[in-house]
Amino acid sequence: MYFTPQSLKQPQLKSTELVILKSLALGLGCDIIKNLLEFSDEDFEKKLNSLYTKLQVCNAFTAVGVAFKLGILKEKEFTSEKIKSAVLEFAAQNICRLQQDLPVFPQGLEIGNCECQADN
Repeated sequence: MYFTPQSLKQPQLKSTELVILKSLALGLGCDIIKNLLEFSDEDFEKKLNSLYTKLQVCNAFTAVGVAFKLGILKEKEFTSEKIKSAVLEFAAQNICRLQQDLPVFPQGLEIGNCECQADN
């Protein structure tokens, strides 16, 4: 079925779906979002599929694009200094968890000093 974003009504998203959508819009990957929100693989997959179904899309890139076109996400929200500050604060508070999810960097390149203990 072909559609144009103008033919869609703005869907009612649950709060977790909106958090996932905004995280995708900020450029976070699904694995990082899942781990930061502490969802199991199965729970995250269900929430992500529900989001995609409501937006009538099949991937994160299209979900973000449709959300902007429908007015669910507003460009101003993602360019304001307040959002950038909140993201940096969140990253600083969760640096250890983020480092566990990031790929290995070339020798000598570090993204921060993490002094937390690994979960056993």
